[in-house]
Amino acid sequence: MQRAGDSATRCWLVNHGVVRFFYLNEQGTERNRSFHGPGSWVGGSLPPLVVPSPYAIEALSQVDAVELDYGTLKAMADSPSAPRRGSCAGDGPRIHPAGAP
Repeated sequence: MQRAGDSATRCWLVNHGVVRFFYLNEQGTERNRSFHGPGSWVGGSLPPLVVPSPYAIEALSQVDAVELDYGTLKAMADSPSAPRRGSCAGDGPRIHPAGAP
């Protein structure tokens, strides 16, 4: 999906499958950073920063994901209808801590 050192210009919403983030240590050995499955947003940097990704992102199984480039994400965030910090999204998605109803 993305090699370490490539400019991070997009992110993905994983719908199905598993991806891992990994890097090479000083001895050249692969080290896992994290694993992500369905419902996870993944990317090599924090949008909208286009910087080299410190991690490689690899699909560990057949992955179905929605790709969103940072330019599109920024345009969506800048639109007048985008939710703003501190606003209430009405019927939009809600985040529930694990174990909460």
